[in-house]
Amino acid sequence: RADLAVLAVVFFERLRGIGTFVGFIGAGLAIALREYLAAFLAWFYIVGQRNVSLGTRIEVGGVRGDVIDIGVFKLTLVEVRGEGLGEQSSGRLVTVPNFKILTDPVFHFTAGSPFVWDEMEFTVTFESDWERARQIVQEVGNEIFEPHRHEVEAGFRQLESDYAFRYGVTTPIVYTSVGESGIRLRLRYLTHVRGRRDNRDVISRRVLRRFAAEPTVELAYPTSRTYRTEIDMQRFGEKRTPE
Repeated sequence: RADLAVLAVVFFERLRGIGTFVGFIGAGLAIALREYLAAFLAWFYIVGQRNVSLGTRIEVGGVRGDVIDIGVFKLTLVEVRGEGLGEQSSGRLVTVPNFKILTDPVFHFTAGSPFVWDEMEFTVTFESDWERARQIVQEVGNEIFEPHRHEVEAGFRQLESDYAFRYGVTTPIVYTSVGESGIRLRLRYLTHVRGRRDNRDVISRRVLRRFAAEPTVELAYPTSRTYRTEIDMQRFGEKRTPE
């Protein structure tokens, strides 16, 4: 019986040592695979919430693009260049770990409503009829907005029903300010996130054509004047008394 007791003590001591060893291995694996585990759990969140689905445009982890695949561990996006580069596809595929959806800010461009605010600025000279120029910019903005009015309003109503969100004015508006080179006219309008560059192109061409047809409106650009001689000052009506 004494021998059995000794064997039992030895057995349980070794078993405890094995348990400790297994515990260390498990902890090491948990640390090594924590990102994979987090990505796997985030996949359940993505599938359940459905805020991110195939075709949606998001920005997460510093990457902006359209989702083309939702894997168990990662998202695959077609990269979209930023606002300054036209909001168009670069053709490159980018993978993002799923856990980034839970740990990083996520910008949704097509959830609820695919329309986003965009702004364009036109500057006319101080001598121009800025009120007429403002009217032209407003008219062009309205022309771009009207074909999508019902879709825009439906999208914002959907946002209101899904979130604590209340939309205000959706129609284009032109803000007027005084700049260094002239009167600044800034058009703020809603555009489909995938049509921003095309709309900017259309708006620019229409405004340029209509400004060109208006004899009282002229686009401004940075200028400077240098008075070199007494003759120059007389020509500009600013003759001074010699010192």
